[in-house]
Amino acid sequence: MSAYPHDQYYFDHDGYLATRATLHNLCAERYDMIQNKICDVVQNKMPVCTDTDELTLKHSDILVVTWNVNEHALTAHDVEQFFASKLQEIQPKIFVMALQEVDTPRFNFLSDSVQDGLLFSKNIVRTIAAAGRSGAPPRLAKNKDIDIDVLTTFFMHHGYTVPKMGTVSDNNQLLFVVYKEDAVKDIHIRSTVLTSNYIKTKGALAVSCKFNITEDDNVKQICFVSAHLSAHSDVDQNKHPADKKYFMRRVDEMYDLLHKCDTWHKKIHSQTDKCFLPFNVILEGDLNFRMIKNSQNLEYDEGRIVLDNFDFHEMNKEFRQTYRVNKASIEELAQCELDHAHERKYAQLGTKRFSAWTDRISFHNPLNSATYISQETYGILDQHEGPSDHLPVFSTFDMHDEHVHLDTSSL
Repeated sequence: MSAYPHDQYYFDHDGYLATRATLHNLCAERYDMIQNKICDVVQNKMPVCTDTDELTLKHSDILVVTWNVNEHALTAHDVEQFFASKLQEIQPKIFVMALQEVDTPRFNFLSDSVQDGLLFSKNIVRTIAAAGRSGAPPRLAKNKDIDIDVLTTFFMHHGYTVPKMGTVSDNNQLLFVVYKEDAVKDIHIRSTVLTSNYIKTKGALAVSCKFNITEDDNVKQICFVSAHLSAHSDVDQNKHPADKKYFMRRVDEMYDLLHKCDTWHKKIHSQTDKCFLPFNVILEGDLNFRMIKNSQNLEYDEGRIVLDNFDFHEMNKEFRQTYRVNKASIEELAQCELDHAHERKYAQLGTKRFSAWTDRISFHNPLNSATYISQETYGILDQHEGPSDHLPVFSTFDMHDEHVHLDTSSL
């Protein structure tokens, strides 16, 4: 039996999490209030499409990127165009990248020879289609191991160290952590697969880092969690949206993956604290949060409900919805390489479906922690080109040695 049974957690923002049934009720009640507009909530309006270059960037401790690449194998061209400029601008001490739906054989039960034949045919088709087109991206890589090789080569070229335990992958997800050796004096890394679904593409990965920025400062400890939650929208695809079928499934998956993260992290660090997640966490990934539509025909972001109830926070999203945008064609990618970037418009989703902020980066600070995380920037890494129907999202964080305690007694 687990040392920390799920049903023994209670949640009053005092370090404990509610039982599963309590969280179900809290999330469902808030969902209903938004649907029926019983409470006063802030509408999530479509932000103006702002160029991320206008963001005030500074050198930060941590740069996090999450991107659902939609089965497009990363090439050296992709990595360079998306990440090189931000590394130069921000110069993070630690860089973390979470990828979902990396290019990998879908038929995992088939023999290697059959897989190779399928992939070979796929590459031949792409190569023929790209023939004669100047600037067309390279053909698809064979599998996700090639993605790791491309990433390793890129970051080592830019002066980052790739630790042995800093890469964890499963099914077709990848979580990748690198660091600047001259900026981090000491680092200890552990990684694991938290949850996995071998039939679909969903699951969660974790990397735990303990490090010193300087020889004299406090040891900082942070856990990076990458998640890919269940998809679909109750508004779009459920005949009875009041049932909140897909929304509650995401709540359950968040509950399970965070409990597994809590148990794993306490075990590897020999922690006995019975509070829930008594360590700093940055959560990134394709969380598949969708929009809630109420009786006044207004749209709201369901992710705010889930993150709040699990004590995770994020800056206001001043960027456009990240899913679902049109994929760039080979011709459009070639034009981008000639500095004629096309505008990433929203894909045709039909009359009912709404674009949504599915790709998120949020954080959790435990109570009475020796260190705390501050989120400094939050935006889209690139809005103009790319092979995926998701826009890559980035965020920067700083680590601080003293926790700020907010006195709410007078509020």
